Amino acid sequence: MSDEEHFGQVVVVLRALDTRVNEAVAEGGLDIVHVISLSGTRAALVVAANKQKLAELRAVSRAAEGLQSSAPTSLLYLPASSTLPSALESQPPESRSIDKYDSYNTITDNDSLSDADAACLVYTHLTSAKYFGGCGIKVADSISRANKNLSNPKWHWVGGESVADIIILHNKSFEKNWLNNWSDNWFLEIKDMTIVQQHMGEQIAFHFAFLQFYLQALAPLAAFGAFAFLAFPQYSATYAVILCLWSVVFLAAWKKQEAGLADLWGVNFADRVDKERPEFIPDSVEIDSTSGQPILHYPFWKRWIIHAGYTLPAILIFAAAVIFVSVVILTTEVYTAEVYNGPNKAFVKLIPMIIYVLCLPLLQALYNALSVYITNLENSQSIDAHNASLTNKTFIITCLLTQLSLLLTGLVYIPASDLIMPYLEPLLVANGITHHEVVDATRNLLSPAALRVKVVTYSITNQILNQAVQVILPSALAWWATRSVVNATKHEARKGETDEKKEDLTHNTEEEDRELRFRIERAISLPKYSLYDDYAVLANQFALVVMFSSSWPLVALFCVANNFLDVRTTAYKISRTRRPIPHRTNSITPWTQIFSVLSVLGTLTTTLLTLLYHYWDASIPASVQSFSHTLQTIVIIILAEHAHFAARWIAEYALALAWPDVSNKSAVARHRVEVAIAHDAEEQKARAVKKIGSVFGYGRAERIEREAVERIGEEQRIQEWVQGVLRFVKRTESDFEDPHSRARIYFDVGLWVFLPFFGPIGRLVVVLYLLFQLL
Repeated sequence: MSDEEHFGQVVVVLRALDTRVNEAVAEGGLDIVHVISLSGTRAALVVAANKQKLAELRAVSRAAEGLQSSAPTSLLYLPASSTLPSALESQPPESRSIDKYDSYNTITDNDSLSDADAACLVYTHLTSAKYFGGCGIKVADSISRANKNLSNPKWHWVGGESVADIIILHNKSFEKNWLNNWSDNWFLEIKDMTIVQQHMGEQIAFHFAFLQFYLQALAPLAAFGAFAFLAFPQYSATYAVILCLWSVVFLAAWKKQEAGLADLWGVNFADRVDKERPEFIPDSVEIDSTSGQPILHYPFWKRWIIHAGYTLPAILIFAAAVIFVSVVILTTEVYTAEVYNGPNKAFVKLIPMIIYVLCLPLLQALYNALSVYITNLENSQSIDAHNASLTNKTFIITCLLTQLSLLLTGLVYIPASDLIMPYLEPLLVANGITHHEVVDATRNLLSPAALRVKVVTYSITNQILNQAVQVILPSALAWWATRSVVNATKHEARKGETDEKKEDLTHNTEEEDRELRFRIERAISLPKYSLYDDYAVLANQFALVVMFSSSWPLVALFCVANNFLDVRTTAYKISRTRRPIPHRTNSITPWTQIFSVLSVLGTLTTTLLTLLYHYWDASIPASVQSFSHTLQTIVIIILAEHAHFAARWIAEYALALAWPDVSNKSAVARHRVEVAIAHDAEEQKARAVKKIGSVFGYGRAERIEREAVERIGEEQRIQEWVQGVLRFVKRTESDFEDPHSRARIYFDVGLWVFLPFFGPIGRLVVVLYLLFQLL
């Protein structure tokens, strides 16, 4: 091993030593800094890049994103204090030191390269195809199948079945300080998320940033929900409107926050690069006559066949199965709670839970396995497309499992509870129930209170269980993994396994080998961290808030308490699972689209529940109240949907005007250029561009100047539009001073207010009249 400094160390775990893997690493320009023999026939290669190679990988990566900055030539080691909060800098160096297996780095050419960046570059280079300049190491997959269409032997993949996994070791010193700092702070800031981004990568950092932003956005809704719970009636229309507007503004504000963080972390254009998926198998390969590089082809219609022949039928079949089981559970629950009055009623009431435990988790496990299989059949070329496809498939059933019971209760069982009675009368008589107060008085078996009880249960019980699982399960698995590794190490030591083998493989001391081997064995035994699970929990919680909190406005309050703990327990869980592979991204896609869909569904569901239960009268049969105004209900639902999209557009437009992104250096620099351009100050603009070039690189300075010019033009168009609106308002005010015009305005407003009370022909006449007035 050479004495030069290495960065971005990752561990290639081999089922047995494979010289082809070693050769591929060397051909890719990376260095094997350690070779460690593990238990059995396994071995581990600790692979890293030297300064020159890492600078080259970074330059290539940024060039692919379109960032034209000069190629860095040197690296500088940073101590841990440069990446930890100031509260930790006062601690003695030994308490916050970074060991030699995980170091923080930066490029001196005005561009930073963090620990996560270095590990991401090395990992991507290892797993990239050789025809793209990578090492071509495939993990736990068939290389014969992957190489069948590659005619050039130089492009063939290596590893495959002989490579068990590629991992990154935990940095215990950093994680200890990280957890201590977050547990001591009540409020987390963007700088705290930036620290996570430097260590874990943008994908994990965006998750924490979204979770913290969601927590802050829930706080005002929780306060208003507590007030609504005390002051407003159940299913309040006022709370429903505020809730729908909150969901719209929250998502629009997050998009602004997301863009600001992407700019702060320098990943604005990360989505320009389609990260090649190592498992992708091209249908055919052609050689470009100019560049000599391979061009991969895979017909899009093959993926459409998979979608039509596999994905859609699988979703429909499993959705039907989930609906059927949910209906059986709800029917059994209603029967055991409201009808059955025989012996052992306490045990009989457990039947719905038993059906749930036996059926729904099994359905979800089967569907998840099928989703993975189908998504692999799609053979997506990029990692992002593969992950998005798998996420969308899986979450459909996950959402159904968590929300379907509430939907059926609120939209089917309660509105039609009196229609269920004729089918339950024989059961009532058979169980000796000849008098039932609710049944006899209204013929309604259920009331809106039944939905509220379910929402309360979901809001409290489920979230407590999730928190318990997040804290207890990772700790137990980590303890068991450590215990197993320690026992295995002691067992092999007692067997007399000598260090001769190690001396042949590495130049480390015996103590270093033993420590590194223990860390690798322990990291391999830890469970993998699932980012999908954490996002799915948040998405289901968001769905509960926007769809059903109108029945119990305190839902948001309990979600605030849960998410405050969740930020910290998620960090704890990450430290007790395998360290996630850093992934360079500029958003939380595809979850942004999922949350947007849930927001629309929340508006529709909240509107419908408010229409059904705001004026609920227990003395009137449920079906009469629910279905007597079906046409009007459908019209209002359609209007609510259109209002939702209109509110979204207004919110995004207003935030674009009112929330300029000046929270980081890049935005401040852009703002200075915009001011200079607006005042035609060429000298001032030149100084600003020069300053940006010295900080961010001159390629980025030119891009910022170009964007500033475009933004100035857009702002001028906006100002013209605003001036037009002001002229219209001023003209309206002048009209309002005239008594005749004021009377006409009052008349028009009155027509709008009383429009729902007109008949169909009357509504058509009024709408045409009002349109004529507007024109």
